[in-house]
Amino acid sequence: MSAVSGEVNVRVAVRVRPLLPREKLEGEESCVRVVDQCQLVIGRERAFTFDHAFGARNTQQELYNACVRPLIDALFEGYNATVFAYGQTSAGKTYTMGTCNQEDLLPEERGVIPRAVADLYATVRAKQRQHSAGSVAGSRHEFRVTVKVTYIEIYREEIRDLLDSDRTDIRLREDDQGNTILCGASETLCPTEDDLLACLETGSAARVTGATQMNEASSRSHCVFCVTVTQEWTDKLSAGAQQQLQSATPAVRVLLCQLIRAIILIAMIGTDFQPVEKWTVTEKGCGHSCL
Repeated sequence: MSAVSGEVNVRVAVRVRPLLPREKLEGEESCVRVVDQCQLVIGRERAFTFDHAFGARNTQQELYNACVRPLIDALFEGYNATVFAYGQTSAGKTYTMGTCNQEDLLPEERGVIPRAVADLYATVRAKQRQHSAGSVAGSRHEFRVTVKVTYIEIYREEIRDLLDSDRTDIRLREDDQGNTILCGASETLCPTEDDLLACLETGSAARVTGATQMNEASSRSHCVFCVTVTQEWTDKLSAGAQQQLQSATPAVRVLLCQLIRAIILIAMIGTDFQPVEKWTVTEKGCGHSCL
């Protein structure tokens, strides 16, 4: 937490899934309940407080609006953002994050990643319209956004590229500033929302799964879905506007050309018995440490 602005860099949310059909048939009862929007009670008296608490009746949209939607706006302001899902097998991570087969889901069941992708491209279109309408007389305002995705999984301490199976030499290295970066993973350019969702589907289908007592097709690996957004904008002046600029004061003669690079990283933990991998984002890549 920043002592000056009071901003919190890390927020924690907890979600309670409903009982599975098998659990209901066996007469199981939930011992966890949400008493307000930020407190969870286990049993009768053990209470835990979080930034957000979601019960079995809370929708995907409610969770997304509270926890993820503000990060999309921050992304276009130049901030890095991370959404990190953690829980045991069958806790509902795949459903919440949205890395399962989207064709089998109703629109209201879409997870965090598909919703974030939709809002990301909607924001791109809105900014492009805004910059086009904001062009002044005598100038031509240009604004361009590129979106790239990297999708990897960590299985048995090995890193696999889920979008390019031919890439086998993926390594974690340290740069000259002490940041741990990922080297060798592919980056796929995604001009449209459909392109990015196709990468999500392709990569998710390539993940390692296995049967457990809780889930017949449980994800057996940690996965990282990383979206990189690059914004570029500049003003190209006409000959008349350039002459006016030359006669202006030095404070006015400013070259309007800027590049912002930001990354939103969505990570999901899919195993119970291996060390939890924590991925953070630096300006130069994905940092990695173990809890």
